[in-house]
Amino acid sequence: MKKNLLVLFVLFTFVFQSAAIAQTAARQNSPARKAAQSITAEQLKEYLYFVASDEMEGRNTPSRGLDLTARFMGMMLARWKFKPAGDNGTFYQKMALVRNQIDPQQTQAAVGSRRLVYGTDFLADATAGKINAPLVFGGNGWFVKSANLDPLATTDVRGKVVVVYSSNFPRGMNFPQLSASGKRGEDWADPQTYAKQKGAAGLIIVSTPNILAGWENFRRFREAGNYSVDKMHERPETLPTVYLSENAAEALFEGETMSFAAVRETYT
Repeated sequence: MKKNLLVLFVLFTFVFQSAAIAQTAARQNSPARKAAQSITAEQLKEYLYFVASDEMEGRNTPSRGLDLTARFMGMMLARWKFKPAGDNGTFYQKMALVRNQIDPQQTQAAVGSRRLVYGTDFLADATAGKINAPLVFGGNGWFVKSANLDPLATTDVRGKVVVVYSSNFPRGMNFPQLSASGKRGEDWADPQTYAKQKGAAGLIIVSTPNILAGWENFRRFREAGNYSVDKMHERPETLPTVYLSENAAEALFEGETMSFAAVRETYT
C-alpha cells in the first residue's frame, strides 16, 4: 500500500541551514541569520519538549503526530524567514511509502495434519509465499567460516524447508564479533540468508527463550508493519519464515530421531 505523507525532512533542513548560517559571516543582515542569532537555549528547550511531548503521539510514520510536528517545523521556518525548498514552494516534501505487514487472516501453517493457530502456535515474517515441502533440520542455522560453523555443509536443502533452533546470534558470539569475522553473506550468514543461499524454499525457526519472552511484542511489530521509502525500497527475494512456539515445536519433532528437548539442550 502506498500513501503520500509529510515527513520530517524539514527538521534536517532546519539543522543544516542553521549550521550553514552560523558559518556564513558574510550575510550579516539576512533575516534568517538574525532569526538564528535570536534563538535562545530556553526556546530550543521549549521546542524540543513540544516535539517530544505526548501530544505528538510518538511521531510514528505515518501518524497524526508526525504531520503535526512537520507543520510546526514548517511554521517556525517560515517565521524565521528561511527559503522553502520543498514541494510547490513549501517546506514539505511528499513521498510514497511502502508498507510490509502480516495479514493474520491469510497467514496459515500446518505440521502434518495439525493446523497451527496464528499468534499462539506460530508467527511469521511479512514475506509472501506458499510452500508444501519436506523438512530438514539445520542445527542453529548460522554459518560462520572462522568458527567452523557450517550446519548445512553436507545437507541438500534445495526446494526444502529448513528447521533451525536459533537465537539472535550463534552461541558465544555477538554482532561485533560477526562483523569482525568478515563479509556478511560470504564469511558469515544468518539462518535466513544461509538457507536461501543453499536453495531452501522456506525456513522454520523454533523459538528460543528470548524470542518467547518477547512473543507478544514480536507479534505486534509484524502486524503493525514497517515502512520504507518507495524509490529507495529494495525488494529482495526474502525467504518465507515461520517462528514456532514450544508447543508447536513439540509436535514438529514428535516421532523424530532427535526430540525437541534434545534440540533445546544441544543448541541453547
